[in-house]
Amino acid sequence: MLERINIVPRKPLASKIRRMTALLLVLIGATLASAIAFDRQQAMRQLQHIQNETATVLDLERKAQDLQDDLARANQRLEERRAVLAALETRLQRTALPGKRQHPLMAPVLALIAESVPETVRLDALTLRGDRATVQGATLEYEALPLFIGRLQKDPRFADIVLKQVQQEAATQPPSFNFTLELALAR
Repeated sequence: MLERINIVPRKPLASKIRRMTALLLVLIGATLASAIAFDRQQAMRQLQHIQNETATVLDLERKAQDLQDDLARANQRLEERRAVLAALETRLQRTALPGKRQHPLMAPVLALIAESVPETVRLDALTLRGDRATVQGATLEYEALPLFIGRLQKDPRFADIVLKQVQQEAATQPPSFNFTLELALAR
């Protein structure tokens, strides 16, 4: 029998293992690199999400501070209006004739008128005769007069609201509008 003789020498097992080891190391390195890249991408997304939430929180804090400032200004305006109302009540008490009966809606009328006055309107005088009231004042903005009248018309305790006179006062800077308003007190 003839034996087969292999002319090509066989590579030892160690060289095959070295080649496989190199290939395995390349595959493990590629897998680790892609895992690291994926983790980095996830971390970047989380960081972006945290930055967005931080920006939202800062924006909400700024809006809350703005609302607190607005509330403080509104409270200050309310206190100023209450002071005007108190001054009007004091003035009314000083001018009331002794023994003369006051209208039962006197205090509510003063309170309602004071609550209805827009910011740019200043009341100078309030006169009550029977169930009729006359309001004199001034405003820097003509548009505030219809707003004032509209607020008064919404209240059922007032009726027949008439703007009797409006006069532009050009001598003041900025120009203002003096007005006289009459209304009836509903019973």
